[in-house]
Amino acid sequence: MKTILYPFFVFIALGFLFFQCDDDPQTKMSGNLTEHSACKNFLAQNSPKFDVADTTTSIVFTYSESQNRLILNHINAAFNCCPDDLYCEFYLSGDTIHIHEFEESALCDCNCLYDLTMQINQVVPGVYKLKFHEPYVGDQPILFFELNLTQDTSGTFTITRTGYPWGM
Repeated sequence: MKTILYPFFVFIALGFLFFQCDDDPQTKMSGNLTEHSACKNFLAQNSPKFDVADTTTSIVFTYSESQNRLILNHINAAFNCCPDDLYCEFYLSGDTIHIHEFEESALCDCNCLYDLTMQINQVVPGVYKLKFHEPYVGDQPILFFELNLTQDTSGTFTITRTGYPWGM
């Protein structure tokens, strides 16, 4: 009798653990790149939406608790001058939201700066670290900072970068 009941209880316990993990709202976090500027180096009037020196890169964030939506504007993100298309991928690992920025192709022999707008959905109030994975950051400082979405619904994080294509 013990031999029959033991596997049954193990099966029930494992099933309970798997169903518990699926109910975590953060595992359903999704996001997308909603818009991006043209290559700012090529703009005739260079009149981007955000007036930030080309020796910095910034994240301007706004959070809507009622919609559980985090909007991120990455100012002066570096990509190839001819990227064909830009896109982002997002995932949550522990308390860190990882943002991977990609270009579809690198068709030109130059890089330039762009402004990106991203939207991340199903972000419940809490304290998070944001870590950006950028294709051309090299040995420049990385964008990695903490957001307390229980207290702050907007703000800016800025770092200085002077290596190509920043400061050109």
